[in-house]
Amino acid sequence: MHMDGKGLRNLPRVVVVVVVVVVVVVVVVVVAEVVKQVVKNISTAATVVLVLVVVVVVVAVVVVATAA
Repeated sequence: MHMDGKGLRNLPRVVVVVVVVVVVVVVVVVVAEVVKQVVKNISTAATVVLVLVVVVVVVAVVVVATAA
């Protein structure tokens, strides 16, 4: 698919929303698995920070995608 900077705007809104939801779900699942693997090696505080960062990034992506 050719992305020229306005590719998202050319797609139907439903397609954009579905893609964003799928990406968010995949990211959350992957991060959860990674956290489970490394949680024994890092502190609770680090886990909380990691989760907060992920949440902020996901929210930012959703906002940008829906605003596009």
